[in-house]
Amino acid sequence: EHFKKPPDYNLHYDFLNKLSTVQNSQIIYNFRIESKLFAEIEGDYQSKFKFAGLAQTFSNLSFAIDAVTLKGEEHTLKLHVPLENLNVQQAPKTIDTKLNSKNKISRRILLSYSGQEMLSYKIAKLYNPNISNIEAIHGRYQRNDADQVQIHFHPKKSFLTYKFEDVLEGKVPPSALDGKIIIVGSDTNKNIDDYVATPYSGETAELITTSELYANMIQTLLDNNAPKKIPSTLDLILTMLVSFLTVYSALSVKPSRGLKILLATFLILTFVSTLILALFNIWITLAHPLLTMFL
Repeated sequence: EHFKKPPDYNLHYDFLNKLSTVQNSQIIYNFRIESKLFAEIEGDYQSKFKFAGLAQTFSNLSFAIDAVTLKGEEHTLKLHVPLENLNVQQAPKTIDTKLNSKNKISRRILLSYSGQEMLSYKIAKLYNPNISNIEAIHGRYQRNDADQVQIHFHPKKSFLTYKFEDVLEGKVPPSALDGKIIIVGSDTNKNIDDYVATPYSGETAELITTSELYANMIQTLLDNNAPKKIPSTLDLILTMLVSFLTVYSALSVKPSRGLKILLATFLILTFVSTLILALFNIWITLAHPLLTMFL
């Protein structure tokens, strides 16, 4: 580890100065915010004031907060003085706990809530004007006054990464960052809250950083290739067809032949759904059909 402790406000001030010459970029600061302060950045009032003063000169700098608020109450997201004027933007990670309460899997992008656009969508549409109309986003659906899509995940470590100290020491030329979406965050393996599980994660070693999660969210919107779930009506029809086939296999043919039919059905469903997802980004939910086969 290059630093004996996390970079303080003075180092972040120098870091932002290095980014000041980068052109046509968007910068997202992704550090945990607790009690209206950055949990991982230390410093006295003067160093915070100096950092905040520089940060406010950047028109392309946003500070992500893992929170949402009702429309008209955005002021509740402001940080403590002297950081109160930083451009804090709502950037929830939408962690799902119902299906996997242990690993808290992240699989969705919150595009907007209560008429407010979230940071990932705001950034993405600057680079992809085709999604300026939220209704043009592939796979979009609405739930609880929120527009959402599923994340199209890339393999772990797919996105280009630079070390904080390399940028600070001038080892990364500004031209390498021109036109890029730059996400600045932690990967120290010291706090579990800096990591999330994905549908493809196994044990802790397979978790990705929250910065990589945001990168996957934004890339999904840039490519406009979010998986789209089949309508619930088609899901119901598929479940009924598999149910009828299961009953037929159990009651009308020999057990050995019935098992072969069910195994073939399982393999075909899995193959076809995987193929359709890969080719058309259409997600066929198999949970209900497969449950009818094995219950």
